[in-house]
Amino acid sequence: MKKKKTSAKDDKTIFVSIASYRDKELIPTIDNLLKQAQNPKNLRICVCWQHDEDEDVSKYENDSRFLFIDVPYKEAKGVCWARNLIQKQFKDEDYILQLDSHHRFAKGWDSILKRKLQSLKKKGSLKPIISSYLPGYDPNNDPKGRIKENWRLCFDRFMPEGAVFLRPAHIPKENKGMERGRFISGHMVFAEGHFYKTVKYDPKLYFHGEETSLGVRAFTHGYDVYALDRPIMWHYYERAGNVRHWDDDKNWGDLNSESFRRFKALLGVDGTATMDFGEYGLGSERSLQDFEHFAGVNFKERRVHIDTKNYEPPPVDGENKEKYVNSFKYCIDLHQNDVPEKDCDFFAIAFTNKEGQEIGRWDADEPEVVSLLNSASNGDGWMRIWREFETNEVPKSWIVWPRSKTKGFLNRLERELPTA
Repeated sequence: MKKKKTSAKDDKTIFVSIASYRDKELIPTIDNLLKQAQNPKNLRICVCWQHDEDEDVSKYENDSRFLFIDVPYKEAKGVCWARNLIQKQFKDEDYILQLDSHHRFAKGWDSILKRKLQSLKKKGSLKPIISSYLPGYDPNNDPKGRIKENWRLCFDRFMPEGAVFLRPAHIPKENKGMERGRFISGHMVFAEGHFYKTVKYDPKLYFHGEETSLGVRAFTHGYDVYALDRPIMWHYYERAGNVRHWDDDKNWGDLNSESFRRFKALLGVDGTATMDFGEYGLGSERSLQDFEHFAGVNFKERRVHIDTKNYEPPPVDGENKEKYVNSFKYCIDLHQNDVPEKDCDFFAIAFTNKEGQEIGRWDADEPEVVSLLNSASNGDGWMRIWREFETNEVPKSWIVWPRSKTKGFLNRLERELPTA
């Protein structure tokens, strides 16, 4: 009689990093994390618990696998600051998994991630990272409401302050295997433990720029990023009614401005001079230029490769300068009270440079104006006017000049764009 084949014992540990800010989904996330793990005893879970007086984590406080960094929410300083505190608690576990505090998991997620990472190493990546914009879930309709497609992190635009804004785009179903990525999603990172010792979170970054700078720094330290090729985790994006740090902290703008300045200095956006970042700087295994050629992003000139702009995965032929464009994309937020007359049929829209000269005109005709007015009156009162155009100058201000059918041109509206 043949003996039944047994699988090798998996005793590899995972350090799970969870940054939580006044989040009711924290305990349900932890419950599901443990329930769905193949080896829950091998998890070491550290939570930066930024909480108010009504929150309760007593269910897990005496569990030896857990460490809660107790932070009253009024003392918090942003997500990167929180992740930095968590990293300091890393104790040489075999792997790290970085999350937010609102997730759901497939059965055996831990074993699946380990196998996938090891398969990448066998295929030649010495230091692979798995990081994706996870598909969404709805806690009020779970698991039926889970999205069943995979998403990649894509370049969307340079913000006026200089940081790169990312967006998700679905990975075509016909794509087989895990594709290379440019950037790292803050809400899902799986890597060998040395990643947390090598690429440390800059606590002075606030929010925007986290995922771009982390991706560049990981690349220059020799790491390769790959997106998941199947849904095994889900993330709650909508979070209606949940407060964020910037809702509570009146000084968040100062933290945000400092963060933008550091981002520009780290990557040389607009030719900004660098500074001494110490352990939060770039690595030496690959250069910033190596990353730019690989990813198709020129930080100094705010230029982007056309394949990158079209959400294609890397690498691109990044040394081909003819394939780069200076693309500016911006959303003008205009409140309905700024346009008191509701019979408008035309908005003159322009952007100007620092000398006050028009860079160009991108007007709104009557169908677009009607749609904008309706969206404001039926929504939160704001009109969101998106414009995208090619320019060699960074716009300094926008102008909107509404025209009423009965009263002619109304007050000319002008606002400066935010800067770092």
